[in-house]
Amino acid sequence: MPTSYHPKPAAVPARRRDLIQARSVRGFRFTESIHKGLIPSHSHQLTTINVLLRGTFEESYGLSSTSCEADSVLYRPAQEMHEDRIGQKGAHNFVIEIEDERARSISAHSRILNEVAHLRDPGLMHLVRKMRREVNAFDEASGLALEGLAMTFIAQSIRIPALPSKKVRNHQWLKRSEELLRDRFRDNGIQLSELAEEVGVHPVHFARAFKARYDTTPGCFLRSLRIKWAAEQLQTTLRPISEIALDSGFSDQSHFGRAFKKHYGVSPGVWRRSL
Repeated sequence: MPTSYHPKPAAVPARRRDLIQARSVRGFRFTESIHKGLIPSHSHQLTTINVLLRGTFEESYGLSSTSCEADSVLYRPAQEMHEDRIGQKGAHNFVIEIEDERARSISAHSRILNEVAHLRDPGLMHLVRKMRREVNAFDEASGLALEGLAMTFIAQSIRIPALPSKKVRNHQWLKRSEELLRDRFRDNGIQLSELAEEVGVHPVHFARAFKARYDTTPGCFLRSLRIKWAAEQLQTTLRPISEIALDSGFSDQSHFGRAFKKHYGVSPGVWRRSL
């Protein structure tokens, strides 16, 4: 039976190409990045505080979502699954990751790190501007300054009421269809019309709504799952490429090779040798 493919916790940012800079200091990691397009469902290993400097994005968690504009602060617990639909002008983020030991010490005093929270406050943005300067200072005081500013930021956040999230309407069947695709992506006989029937919608509506929700077609989403699973197999096993191609759901190695190169920019063989 095909096994489900649920993504492993991603680094921050979820796509390496989006990273501008990063610095780690005493239980905190500070990153700055610029994102575009759709970032599919993923989670992060550590608790994160996402500060949106410029742009917009909508972040979804199952059947709820929150819309973020510039100067928004978004707290996410570790391992919280979410997807991000970035606005047309992109999203410039400053993110504070909190290592587990530090997060546990903070959680002994407040629950702010244990649930999703969306905040907006000028005082928080003032602290962010200071943190961004210290990230680039690299003198003997900058590490201590960053640690103090991060703790002050969290303490000040505790006193600010969270903004309400909104319910995502009529998307329960879409979430179910995503789960079905993740469960069956290696089945080379999978029919999208059958999935539409299983979730109770017309195939045309299924295709249109899926594209509007995930910014990709069901077929491209399925192909991406197959390619990512195959890439892991190439990285972690010595199985022949032809065997991996068939086992990932492709009809033949040639089809697999073309799809893989389109996704990663190199052939499966070159990609494996470069690891």
